[in-house]
Amino acid sequence: TVLSHMICQATGADAAASQAAAERLERGVFDALYSEEDLRDYRAKIRFFARELRRPSEAQQRVLKGLLDGSVSAESVVAQDEDDFLSAESLAKKAKLREEGMRSAVTE
Repeated sequence: TVLSHMICQATGADAAASQAAAERLERGVFDALYSEEDLRDYRAKIRFFARELRRPSEAQQRVLKGLLDGSVSAESVVAQDEDDFLSAESLAKKAKLREEGMRSAVTE
């Protein structure tokens, strides 16, 4: 899967361990967010992890390694506030977009 490949690249773990960690993470997202009526939250969280793991920060790598060795549960990763999981670069982009949006709303 995409997540297992990204975990493998981010941590240097072997394919089997990365696949197992990705399955635990996806199961955690599924258990927390899946609804037959509305898949949007589930899909959004999976896309979030896929996007953020393309170039993981050191903090994200530590979380992934914890997921691999079992010291971090998938449920805790899923429950973590998304801003806590973002890289510094992503946080800066998000803050810039928020600021631009506020400026735009004030000037209208």
